[in-house]
Parts: sequence; structure tokens; C-alpha cells
Amino acid sequence: MVSQQSVTTNKVPCGFSGYTARLAAGTAVNHCTIIGHVNDIHSINERITEIATMPYIERKAEEAKALIEELTDEMATRTSIPLFDEYCRQNYLDNLLRGGYPLLLDNGTEQPFVYHVFSRKHGELEPLLGQVEVADHSSLRAFFQSSFTPGELIQHIIHDNIALKQTVETFVTEALKHSEQCYEADFGEGFWIDHWTYNMDLIESYLSIYPDKQEELLLATREYMYYDSPAWVQPRRNKCVQMKDGRICQYGAVVESKEKEAQLHARDRDVHWVRTEHGSGEIYKSNLYEKLLSLAAIKLSTLDPEGLGIEMEAGKPGWNDSMNGLPGLFASGFSELCELQRLVRFLIHAQVKLSGDSVLRLPREVAKLIQQLKLAMEEYYHDSDEADCRDESKDYSFWSRISDAREAYRETVRFGLKGQKHH
Repeated sequence: MVSQQSVTTNKVPCGFSGYTARLAAGTAVNHCTIIGHVNDIHSINERITEIATMPYIERKAEEAKALIEELTDEMATRTSIPLFDEYCRQNYLDNLLRGGYPLLLDNGTEQPFVYHVFSRKHGELEPLLGQVEVADHSSLRAFFQSSFTPGELIQHIIHDNIALKQTVETFVTEALKHSEQCYEADFGEGFWIDHWTYNMDLIESYLSIYPDKQEELLLATREYMYYDSPAWVQPRRNKCVQMKDGRICQYGAVVESKEKEAQLHARDRDVHWVRTEHGSGEIYKSNLYEKLLSLAAIKLSTLDPEGLGIEMEAGKPGWNDSMNGLPGLFASGFSELCELQRLVRFLIHAQVKLSGDSVLRLPREVAKLIQQLKLAMEEYYHDSDEADCRDESKDYSFWSRISDAREAYRETVRFGLKGQKHH
């Protein structure tokens, strides 16, 4: 192993190294591991005599400890149980490293850019699209031709030994003044059925502090976009397979489309956001109420045949990944059904409080889906007046209709939306 070429890149903060050492009686060898990131290994090798020393490592360990203390001081807890206090810090730190830490970056306006630093387990950093005029440095001119993050800008300045006439902080602020923030995301590995349920937690928390701003929250801002993914959920005919033992299972639910990838890659900016005119028009934007209503319709269309849960029809269960086998067994989640009820109740109660002249603008495809769901439900409940007499054939017919509506909707929006419809 020692003779093999070293691999210096990795996706996770850990690694292995090998060396040979001969220990005399009563002696010891100290082995230290440093985790970090540089653009190339030469940056490490040039400073190896400084870095590979115990004073440097001990100093960095103290800096790391101080940084953790600083970050977690915001929620420091003092109880009679010190172990619980430390648990609170560690729990906060874990969530911070998974979700990012928001910084407010000065961009010369009253609304600074909100930028997340540190690792982001469930999302990507927000790059900035800069149009900065740099008169005397071709390297920077080339750099600003594409999107960037503040960290990438600083790394570029350091890597190219660019001499600035001002501090790095001032230069970055000036760059941000001439930039606009873009939100990017990349498809990972699937669609968990519970990744939408946190929305109501945030909304209810906000309204518990600002109950008078409900209408403003739901209607005033028309800046909510929709993620345009290269992956899509296959219809039932393609993901239901018969095993060798005769059992019917649900596998291969999510596939990535080469045609969709080509459409996305043809865009020069704001790649992963749904557009009108079947993908060639403007980015489609809505207010929060319209987006929540669209979400409720989609989730309602994934009811299981018995109406007892939300189907795991996209290949993933809820947050508990040890249950990854359930989607293949046509499982559904009751807790997600409860979350759907919570969302629908919120929308109904909010609608009562909204202004009477409020106009909703939904994508034509969403409006059609809602109409199909409405007709299916009206027919189902009209034919089921005798509540004590359950007809499984009617249950299946209803499930089949809403499933057909869902799959037709997905097919029509794969490459973008047609336009809006007012309600």
C-alpha cells in the first residue's frame, strides 16, 4: 500500500495513509490527520515544512475548537446536566454542517445576499453571476464571464497572485454590487416522500411571530420558482415488474432523461428552473399560496388505493433510510397523509382570510390536474353515499383515475410549462 500512488481527493472528510515505523521499547509515534481543501496538491507541498509540524497542528486544532465554540455560542444551553448542554451544542453543530450557515453579504443594497457557508448535505451553494468590469487584468475578466461563489473569487485572487489596490473584503463587496444571486441545485439520487413536509413547520413558525403578515407572505411575493430536474418518475407500466417467484414489485421508479439533460445544458444561466413555452420561455414564478396549492394537488394524486397513505411511488421512503426496501413493496406513508391534511387545512383557512379580489395564477397543467382530481373525488363520494358499505372496486377506480391524472401531468410538464391560467 505504501508504494502505491496516493489519492488526494475525496468526497468525505476522512482518509487513509500508510508509512513504516520502528518503535523501540517505551517509545511512541504520533499520527495526525489534517482535513481541508486546496485547488492543487502543490499548495500543500510548498508549505509542507510548516504544516507537518506539531506546533502548526496544535494551533489549528485550537482554532477549530474556538470556531466551533463561536458558532454554537448562539444557542449555548445552561442546565444542571452538563452532558445535555453539550448535546445541544453538538446537535446544533450537526444541523449547521448539514444545512449550511447563513451569512449576510454586503452588496451595496438594503437587501444583502443571504449566502450559506460550510457543508450543505441537502443542497448546493448559491453562485453569483457577475458582470464586473475589470480593465487591467485578463484573468479576472475571464473569471467574471461565468457564475462564481465568493470563496471561488478569493481563491482565484490568491491562486493567480493578483495584486489588489484595496482589501480582499472591499473588492469582494464591490464585485457583489455588480452581481446578481443565482440559486442552483443538482439532482441527487431520488425523491423521498417526506422532503416537502418541513415547509409547514417554517410557515407556522413565521406566522406565530408575524400573524398579521399572512396575506403578505402568501400573495405579495411572486418570486417562487420550480426546480427543473433531469430525472422523472416513470408511469406504473414501466416501474411495476414481475419477479422470478411471481411477485409483483416496484423498481426503477426514477430515471434520468438524456433529452432533458440536453435541454438543461443548452441554457447559459439559471439552468435548473422550470420555464414557460415548453422550456424555451421565461422562468415560471408564482406566489407561495399558488406553489403550496400545486404541491397539495400533486400529493393528493399520490394517495394509495385504500386512501390511507401517500404512496412511496418515487423509489424512496421517508427519512428513515433503513426502510429503503418499502417502495419496492408498494408501501405508503400514513404520516405523510397527515401532513397533506395539515397543508390542505392551512390553505382552506388561509383562503378565508385572504382578500376577496385575490387572483390565483396557476400553470395550465396544474389547473387541469386539480380539475381532474376534483371530478374524480366528486364522482367517488357521490357513488359512496352508503358509508357503511365499502366497495373495493370503486376505491380502485378512484385510485386509478387520480394516478392516471398524475402521470399525464408529469408527462406534459417534463420539458416545461405551456403558460398560466387565472382563477
